[in-house]
Parts: sequence; structure tokens; C-alpha cells
Amino acid sequence: MLELDEIKRCYQRTITEGFVRRTPLFKHIQQLVPGLSNTVHCKMESLQYEGSYKLRGVSNQMMDCDPNLTYTSMSAGNYGRAFARMLELKKGKGILFMPETAPKERMEYIRSKGVPVETRKTSELEGAVQDLVHTSNAVYLPSYDDRRLLAGYGGIALEIMEDYPEVDVVIVPCGGGGALAGVAATFQLIKPSVRVFGVEPVNASTMYESLRKGEPQTLNRNNPPTIAAGLMPPNAGLIPFQIISKAVEEIVLVNEDEIRKAVLDLFKSGLKVEASGSVGIAALQSNKIPNLTKDSNVVVVCSGSNVTIRELSKYENDANISL
Repeated sequence: MLELDEIKRCYQRTITEGFVRRTPLFKHIQQLVPGLSNTVHCKMESLQYEGSYKLRGVSNQMMDCDPNLTYTSMSAGNYGRAFARMLELKKGKGILFMPETAPKERMEYIRSKGVPVETRKTSELEGAVQDLVHTSNAVYLPSYDDRRLLAGYGGIALEIMEDYPEVDVVIVPCGGGGALAGVAATFQLIKPSVRVFGVEPVNASTMYESLRKGEPQTLNRNNPPTIAAGLMPPNAGLIPFQIISKAVEEIVLVNEDEIRKAVLDLFKSGLKVEASGSVGIAALQSNKIPNLTKDSNVVVVCSGSNVTIRELSKYENDANISL
């Protein structure tokens, strides 16, 4: 488990040095977004630099990177954007591996920051990274299974508590599990009565299956890809799994139609949130979070804003919903 001093030191340093910014808590969004029956506040990590919470962890992970070394990692987009930003700020060098299914706009953006991008099938990403490490002495930075990342993500929980100490339910998107683990571990330390839930797509239920089977699982590649591309890493992270299994009440699952509806409802309400960042709203709209009452004080982490007009139009067509 993380230590509170560790989380607070990381938060203070990344904020003070300007690598991340405090994000707002948009209150009472049930007045804007249809299908929400509880008091719901959104932690808008979609308004973080580079459009997602990832920079909170990556700035801590790469705070002291050596400009003489080459760094490498794998990402479907948001970690990659944060990775590219830190390399730019630190004048470092790096190579990023991305799944072939990642949105092309994200690849182009990362390349525009001067970071070479190579694509692979999701099942081949880890092997490609390890090959580069062995052949060129590149330094591998895990994109979700790293204590430094989790400590950075704990800052989300610190800010929620400062802005809304009455909180009793927190809902966090889950892919490799880094953000969920960091938030859950921090609430265990500052307000253990808070019920923390993770949300995964049905088509990428890796952490859900890991908890069910008692050990980290790999992505089920027999499932079709989810539109929440940021939530389908090759496997569940070991460190996140160890924390989530103790500090998270439950992982709930949402399907593709539920995710599309959440993205479009948020957009129509004036909130630009990508599919991966909208799964918490999807879970609430579809009544997947158990034992909520009218008095529950709910915070949903909306974790990213990197969605294009082209993607929104496709969701609209697929869902047969008019924006």
C-alpha cells in the first residue's frame, strides 16, 4: 500500500513545479446529464494538462529523467501524450509503442511532439518494448504498473477531499488499474469509509476477471475492441491488482451502447469527455453501482477529454442518437 507522506510529497512537488494543475469538481451534474438520480459531482481530470489524469503520475515517474538516456513505454494514447510532454519539458529522448487500434489522431499528436511512434498488435506490445530495452539499453517506464504513477494519481483523491469532504462514493475508470489503485489507496489513508468502485468495459474486463480469479489476468483478445481504447491494456497491473483487491469495493462492467450514450449525453451537456473517461457516468446511468441511496454523495472521475469530432459523429451514428 502507498504511504500518505509519499502521496502528499508527490502532489506538492508536481503542483509546485507546474507539471500538473488542480482540476475542478463540477457539482450537481445530475441537473445537466440525463439518467442520474443521485447527487453526482464530476472530478474533471479531462481538464488536466494533455487532457487526462495521466500527467499526475507520469510527471512523478519522469521527474528526474536523464536527457542522455532513451525512454520507452506503451500506450493507447493518454499515457503517451503525458510521456511526450515530459520528454519535451525535460529535453529527453524516447520511443513509444502504440496498439494498431489506437486513434490515428493520438499517434499524430505524439509524433508532433518529437517522439517516434511504432505500432503493434496489442498482444505484441510488451514484447516490442522488451526487445528495444535489450537491444538499445532503453529505459522502460511502465504505463500503469508503477508505484510512482499510483502516488501521483493519489492527488486526485486529495483534491476531492478538500473540495467535497462529505463524499462517500467514488467511481473511477479502470484499465490497467493505476488510477483506481492510487485513488483507492489514498482514500484508505484519509477517509476509509469512502466506497470506491472501478468501472471497466464488458469487452475489456481484465481487472474484473483478475479479482474473480484471484490473480492478474491478460486481456481477453477474443472480445471485440472497445471504444474505450484507453481501458484495454495487455494485462492488469500487479501492483494495482494488489491494492484494488483490498481497497476497492467492486468492479462493475458497462457495455458499448452504455458508454456511447454517456459520452454523447456529457457532450450535449457541454462536457467533452472521451469514452474511457465516461464509463463512470455510464455505470450510474445504467444503475450498476450497488446500494446507492438518495443521500449518497457521489464523485465520478471523468478521466480524459481526448475525443475527436469524427469519433463523436461515429458514436452518434452507431447509437442512433442526435447530438
